[in-house]
Amino acid sequence: DGIAALVSDTLKIEGALHVHKVRVTAGKLEVGQTLAAEVDHERRSAIRANHTVTHIMQWALRDLLGPHVKQAGSLVAPDRVRFDFTHFSAMDPHELELFELAVNRRIRESAPVRSEVKSLEEATKEGVIALFGEKYEDDVRVIRTGDYSAELCGGTHVDNTGEIGLFHVLSESSVAAGVRRIEAVTAEAAVKRVQAERDLIAETAGMLRTTPDELTASAEKLLRENKALQKELEALKVKLAGAGKGLGGEAEDAPSYEVTEVGKHKIAVQTTQGLEASTMKNLADEIRSKIKSGVVLLGDVSEGKVTLILAATKDLKDKINCGKLIGEIAKYVGGGGGGSHSMAQAGGKHADKLSEALEKGREIIANLI
Repeated sequence: DGIAALVSDTLKIEGALHVHKVRVTAGKLEVGQTLAAEVDHERRSAIRANHTVTHIMQWALRDLLGPHVKQAGSLVAPDRVRFDFTHFSAMDPHELELFELAVNRRIRESAPVRSEVKSLEEATKEGVIALFGEKYEDDVRVIRTGDYSAELCGGTHVDNTGEIGLFHVLSESSVAAGVRRIEAVTAEAAVKRVQAERDLIAETAGMLRTTPDELTASAEKLLRENKALQKELEALKVKLAGAGKGLGGEAEDAPSYEVTEVGKHKIAVQTTQGLEASTMKNLADEIRSKIKSGVVLLGDVSEGKVTLILAATKDLKDKINCGKLIGEIAKYVGGGGGGSHSMAQAGGKHADKLSEALEKGREIIANLI
């Protein structure tokens, strides 16, 4: 009376004695007391469902992928199940669908789950599946699920597969070389997960002002429109950045590029602000086409990081190798890079050194051409 304790673990001592490790929540435990042990039925039911489904999962994986599949580990928890198995490649979406269907079909059969104790030798002769590396005693417990699965197992199980209710795969991933992992939920947890996914689909469809059935088509349309807008925005950024004073631009407040003439060639140097590397490359292309013969050097600072773009016209291929030259310029901003003969990109971490790097780059290029 007045004493309560929650079992947090069960230990097996000296091979035979089972000991409960508990956390006392009321009263005080003393030697000689008699207590009643009660199982948390809801929690245990969930664990039983998740345990039995690992046996069905192993059967389904071996049936679908081949007899090379072996259990390599598992986690049976009240809220989820994790099953590791040997396989040489990731399961594709179609294989996962077939696997999930197969498990659920076996569940709906409501096949009996039976346990029996027999000698290890007899069980081995019958082809009962055992865990690789596990040590077994002379007498073993065999769990038979329907007429398709027989495994050595000492765990708690449902009386028939129908008690599992529903099986829903959450993910399939790699654990190690040759070992895959499937995480899933069963019973009420599976229903709740399906409901959550349904709500998410409905919410997303509502945001896109469409129906769940038309969600994919609406998303594809939105992506196409977004891609077109991004392309238009990219063109506008290039146009704005290239409207400087150096080559006849009209926008007075736009970034300007300074042009240095070296004989019949030109060196165009420009500082931009917050442009992506792809936009800078497009800008370099545009400036390169305007100068006809020469080299373009662009520098940008975004979130404290430096981006450099170097581009040269084809007639200078014997004098300028952008892929090699960009590294020499990038060292002034504490970075490096590379690229092709005609265009290269580099990064750096010293934003305060960008002006120096661009000036040094201009000098190096002038000497080369």
